[in-house]
Amino acid sequence: MLVGARFRPFHQEEENMAGRSAAVVVVAVSGALGLAVAGCGSGTSSSAKTNSAGQTVVKVGVPLSLSGPVAFAGVQMQKAMKLGFKDANASLAASGIKLEPVFADDKSDQPTSIDVTRRLVQQDKVAVIAGYTASNICQAALPVAQQLKVPALNADCVIPDIVKMGDYIFRTAQPLDPALSLMTTKVAPQLGLKSSASLVLKENPGAVNAAKIMSAGLAKAGAPITDAESVRTADTTNFRSELTRIASKKPGALVIAVLGGQAGQVMVQARQSGLDVPFIGEQNLGASSVIEIAGKAAANTYFATYWNPTGGTPKNDKFIKDFKAAYNAEPDTFAANGYAAVETIAAAVKKAGKPSGDAQSYREKLKETLGNLGEIESIYGDGKLTMKDRAATMGAIIVKLNASGNTVTPEVIDTIPGDQVFAGWTGN
Repeated sequence: MLVGARFRPFHQEEENMAGRSAAVVVVAVSGALGLAVAGCGSGTSSSAKTNSAGQTVVKVGVPLSLSGPVAFAGVQMQKAMKLGFKDANASLAASGIKLEPVFADDKSDQPTSIDVTRRLVQQDKVAVIAGYTASNICQAALPVAQQLKVPALNADCVIPDIVKMGDYIFRTAQPLDPALSLMTTKVAPQLGLKSSASLVLKENPGAVNAAKIMSAGLAKAGAPITDAESVRTADTTNFRSELTRIASKKPGALVIAVLGGQAGQVMVQARQSGLDVPFIGEQNLGASSVIEIAGKAAANTYFATYWNPTGGTPKNDKFIKDFKAAYNAEPDTFAANGYAAVETIAAAVKKAGKPSGDAQSYREKLKETLGNLGEIESIYGDGKLTMKDRAATMGAIIVKLNASGNTVTPEVIDTIPGDQVFAGWTGN
């Protein structure tokens, strides 16, 4: 393993589950809702549990993909969220509230995610949900949360327009589209690019969309795509013919928009084909699994992210330090997404105060509080995120990968404030 590798494949892979585009699933839900806070009861009665320390316990449902194809992301999220709940409860102690996470495995499966969401709300009686890993899981499960009228915060799915599913749906994980656009328009002039090429997994809508955004940004910056090559399937491992054709055109840079499991091999084969040019892509290019395969071939790679892998703020520095101490490993983007969701839930609960009245009234209070929480301290961006209209905005980070010997490490080359990143963005 290479020292300094901090990332795993990001959302373009798990979103579509190797290229499968999932339709939004709407499920008829029956049965009465139970209590929204820990305890027992039925209907709309209120009997919040008080623990031995005299704190009111509020249950938080945490559905994640802990097994199946997307477990590599869900497990990382769970690790970080456990740290997040520990930190949250320390900050909530003076308020007399304790968050109790109820973790559930959706097995990277849409029908299971629907069942898990029902169970968390109707049996475990959670007050709020924070989680979900893959975007096709969000598409299946979030409509259920909407129908059950429980606030649900998407922690990791990056498809646009999630909050348009309903007024109980929230997000801290945002699509990279605006960040990718800004990255390409900034990086191209810095590198003096006059042309570029792309290699895109055509069966994956996320990869196609990312490539489209980056291609538009490069064209705007005077470095248009002169050769667009495609990868047919997610199982493809040999890209030499496509990369040889690209190399013959002598582009100034290569846009890589494939699955995380393919990106490392693309990097190696691109260098072998004579493409000694910068690689540009979204943040799965900095994944630890990608760098392990690519080695020094990953050097001179540029990507956009909402989380600074080098720290940069006291809270993010602490998060990275605590994660390494707890798990003897570096955190990645999935871990950061999980932690950021917990810190957002904690801020909303702190502002809403202790549960009072019936169960659903507390859910409604959290819904109202979470939707326009405003600015909070965060590990994201430049140290803060802002919740407005049920969606978070935060600063974007542009990262370059450098190689020194056998070590590949990230370098932050630019931080863009959230108000600039999301100016005019309508894809919440």
